[in-house]
Formats: sequence, C-alpha cells, structure tokens
Amino acid sequence: MLTPTKVSAKESCVKRLNSILHPYSESNTEEQANSQITDLTKSSFNSSTDHRIVYKNFNYKTPYDAWIYEGNETNKIVGYKYLQSYPYDEPKFKIGDYVHWNYNHKEFSTWILISLDTEYLYNIKGRMLLCNNSLRWKDKNTGEINCYPCVIEDSMTYTNFKWGNRGVVEPSGDIIVVVQRNEYTSQISINDRFLFDGVGFKVKQFLNELNPNYLELYMMKTPELDGDDLNDNIAINDRQEEKEVLHNVVISPNISKINQGETIQFSVYNYINEVKQSDEFSVEIQNVPKEYYELNIIDGNNFEIKNVKEYQINPMTVECKDTATGDSFQKNIWLGGNW
Repeated sequence: MLTPTKVSAKESCVKRLNSILHPYSESNTEEQANSQITDLTKSSFNSSTDHRIVYKNFNYKTPYDAWIYEGNETNKIVGYKYLQSYPYDEPKFKIGDYVHWNYNHKEFSTWILISLDTEYLYNIKGRMLLCNNSLRWKDKNTGEINCYPCVIEDSMTYTNFKWGNRGVVEPSGDIIVVVQRNEYTSQISINDRFLFDGVGFKVKQFLNELNPNYLELYMMKTPELDGDDLNDNIAINDRQEEKEVLHNVVISPNISKINQGETIQFSVYNYINEVKQSDEFSVEIQNVPKEYYELNIIDGNNFEIKNVKEYQINPMTVECKDTATGDSFQKNIWLGGNW
C-alpha cells in the first residue's frame, strides 16, 4: 500500500511518481529508481496489515520486521507462507533459516525458509514451510541429544498419511523430511534411523543434496528396534548399540557316533555373544526305539546317553529344549557297533 510521502519543493509529486513508474527514463538511473522504491517501501512498511515481528534461528533477542502473507493451497496439509523482509541495508535472511513468529495464537511457531529472492533490497521475498515435527537423535560423537524442527512434506510423499496434532501419527509408507543444514544435521548419513511420534524411519536418499542451506531426506518406514526410546523419540543408531545379538546353543562333545556299549556324557548351554548363560534344557531322544539306548538326565545342563545296541536304519535325534524360551535345538548321533 502506498502512503503519502514528503516531496521537496524542487520535485513535484507528478515527477516523483513518474520516476517510480518509469525508472529507466533518461533522467532516472536504475540505482536511483531502486533507491526511491526502497525509501517508499520503508516509509509504509510497518503500516501494512501483513506486518509481523519475527525472529530467526532461535535468537529471540533480535527482532526483524517482515511482511507475512498467505500462500496455502486448499489441497496442502503442510502450511506455507510468503515472507517479505523489511528493506534493510543488507539482507537479513537466507535460505534454510528458521523463522519464528506468532501464528494462530501460538507464541513463536517455527517455519523454515526454502526459497528467497534477494535481487532487490525492497523486495526480498521467499517461501517458508511450517515445521510440524522435530528431528531428534543422539550425537554419534558426544552422546548428546540433538533436536531440530523439521517439515514432513505431504505433497512429496508417495503414500497418504493420517495426521495428528504433532504431525505424522500413523504413516503408511515413505516420507520426505526437510530440515536446516548445519554442522549437526550435516552428520546425518544414509541408513540413520529416526522416530516420529514413536514410528521408525530410515534415511534412504538425500534429495537436492547440493543445497547448502537445508536437507531433504527421503525416508522409509523401518521396524522398531530394542533400545528405541519411544517416549523421547530417540532411535538406536550407534553401531555398537545396533550390534546383532548372537545366540548359540552348544551341545558337547561334538560327536556323531556312539559305539555299542559306550556311555557318553553331554552338556548343553546357551551362549549370547560367546558368554555362557544360565538357561536349563529338557532332553528327549527321537527316531530310535527305546530298547537301543539309555538316557540319563543329570541336571538341566548335563545328560548321558548309552548305546545299548547298534541301530543302522537312521541316527537318533537328540532334542534339547530351552525351558525358559521354549526354543529347541537338535543333534543327530548314530548308534554304532563295537567299532
């Protein structure tokens, strides 16, 4: 909106207006025209109904004047608006900045600038998206929790979402996450996992990877892992934390035949990552008639088998069942002759 401005006696209103409407006339250089438009914009800036006081990048001590006006389309779920900066002597905003302002009666809602035209100081204008969730993870080097507002885009996803108050509640497929690029988010790698409202996602691709100001992360849904903090939305990512737990049941001695008349004592133990556990086992023998062998249970981890007489049709199957987990493990042993 144009408002009346003071004009010197040497310059008529008609001449001043003509210089603005026709900035490239012989008597008005481009630099002069830009300066005049900038001055005019400054004089009326704060009286606009679109005027807002905003802050950026979590610094709430330094306010900035800006116009913010509607950009939403009827089919958009993630809100976006346009920001036009006051014509400061130099640009105060850049792509990737977090912008905070009072929106929908929420103190300091957070938005991220994803485009910005800075060609003219009087028309520094960009588009920003409303952050609808937070990207949280444990720093791989320090162990501290990093947290940055992010946008989970609807128009760039390949499936539909059920949305809740904090963003995604029940995602059914892949998502695009937009977050500021900085020294912490730049450490994010392919296959890093994140939780949004307790649902796990894994980074599969960086979109627009060369953009120096913000990241677009293509993520796929991933199963929950033991150790995921569902309350604070911190996913397991440390490679030591993610190390596969190796279960191994060992029946020893590792032999495949018992000679006729011979008695062999066996032990059976469960090992987790090569550490012996206290699990106990029940033992049964299958596939051989009972008159061909004798089974003596010593305790929950030890037993004896005696070969009463040779059996050549098939080996006996020794089944050891973990009494705690119900998992079964088998070993085949032949009942041989005298040698």
